[in-house]
Amino acid sequence: METITLSDPIKEVTPSRDFGTVYRYNDHIYRTIEDKYKNQVKELVTNNFLMDKLHQKGLVNTTIAPVRTKQYDLILEHELIDFHSYMSEWSLPAKIDATLMVINLLEELVRNDLCLWDGHPFNIMFDYTTPKWIDFHSILPFTLITAWWNEFKFYMFNELVSDETLWDVEIQKIMEGSGDSKEKALNFFQKIKNSIESVKISPTKTPWYNYPRLDSINLDNKQISTLQIMEKVKPFCDTFLDIGGNVGWYSKEAHNMGYRVVTTDVDEACISDLYIDAKKSGSKILPLVSDFKSCLEYVPQHYPSFASRLKCDVTLSLALLHHLVFFQDCDFSFISERLNALSKKVAIVQFITREDSYVKHWLKTSVNKDYSWYTMDNFILSVTEYFPKYQIFESSPEGRKLILFEK
Repeated sequence: METITLSDPIKEVTPSRDFGTVYRYNDHIYRTIEDKYKNQVKELVTNNFLMDKLHQKGLVNTTIAPVRTKQYDLILEHELIDFHSYMSEWSLPAKIDATLMVINLLEELVRNDLCLWDGHPFNIMFDYTTPKWIDFHSILPFTLITAWWNEFKFYMFNELVSDETLWDVEIQKIMEGSGDSKEKALNFFQKIKNSIESVKISPTKTPWYNYPRLDSINLDNKQISTLQIMEKVKPFCDTFLDIGGNVGWYSKEAHNMGYRVVTTDVDEACISDLYIDAKKSGSKILPLVSDFKSCLEYVPQHYPSFASRLKCDVTLSLALLHHLVFFQDCDFSFISERLNALSKKVAIVQFITREDSYVKHWLKTSVNKDYSWYTMDNFILSVTEYFPKYQIFESSPEGRKLILFEK
């Protein structure tokens, strides 16, 4: 067995139990196990029948790793999930799937005299459109004295269901402490599932939801040039962030090219549609609700930032730049800094020139603001502080350009 040295643990919320620590090492996710839990953990992980059922219900795939450290004899290996997202970024159907996954996992655990200690969504990661419970050390022998109930209600149940009575009445029955508490818990979980499954998926739509759907047969110059650029950089790029991706036409094309894709948009209805489509097709696309302007501002305590979680080799920003400038008061310096923060290697940006009909109109109606700086030369000058190489391509309609920036 190989002996390795683990350092720089993945940051997590301080655990309630001194169970172990999680590390990323050579693209492996390892969890060290304290000696006092070694036998308990080994008994669970080597129960292949039970572990298979738990994996099917949503527990992250977990095995005993063929490595050790000087301090730990038992180390677990969890499957590596490409991207890490938070519940605030999930669409409504994703939130429903995540909530049902937790309940289904908990049901299986309770049937096997186990339960979860934690019930918050920071222990969930989406493997594209498949939610996974990543906190193995949250599994413990069945008990009703856990933080799970309150955390799950606060973070997940209340997000989707407003029926406080269902929760409070059923919890009181369970907590009465009679001998059939497990059966009562299972009955309660079924009632929760019924409530969650009845939630209607009707997210708020912005005007951009009705943005014309792209034709995959009669391609215009914008589509042709963008696809050519995406193919051009693919040999040295693997991950793709589609910023303002709407319902994901370019995201789907990127997936077909072999990219692992994250798609963001402020329109939750668009992201919900893309999530449902990607789930049906099994595509490696992670659709998230996010705003380019504010995505780097909010970082939950103890957790990594948007850029550190979702930065990709390639970023694509189409029909976005002029909206950031004229409606969100973003200047080129701000936009360039964010493109740098989100792009590992390449940024593909559509620039809408001053000759474009929309920009002409906005310039006319913005008489109290000076937009003399809004030129393609100034934009290129700003972005090339971070991306020294660039090429310009034709787009459409006339008066728009595609710019490929490379670090």
